Amino acid sequence: MTHFENDMDAFIDETLRRGAALLPPPRTLRQGVARRIHYAQLRDRERRRFRSALALFAGCAAASFAAAGGAALYALSQPASGFPGLAGGAEYHLARWAAAWSDIRGEALTFAGLGLAAVALLAAGLPLGKRLLNN
Repeated sequence: MTHFENDMDAFIDETLRRGAALLPPPRTLRQGVARRIHYAQLRDRERRRFRSALALFAGCAAASFAAAGGAALYALSQPASGFPGLAGGAEYHLARWAAAWSDIRGEALTFAGLGLAAVALLAAGLPLGKRLLNN
């Protein structure tokens, strides 16, 4: 043991032998502890909300990309009817896209994409609306 540890042990022993009176806690101690616990609970709740909102956003973004990819693959897999003689790569794909988007399939895909975007905006707006209504 070092000299400092011996002095510290002696000081603690002397203080305990004297029976030093314990000071009463301040009146605001309970309120301060309760306030800190409340703030910690609010912080944890906001962290959970943020994580869930971020997961929802990531899920909606992944679903949007998957829908766009599926629509692109579907449009590219359809035969280009009505455009004879186009054998070039760029013209061929341009003609396929034009045929897909001008036909009813294109309209259905457009409305499906708009519907998915509306659902994503609604899902992202619900937590914000609840927070605004609660405050």
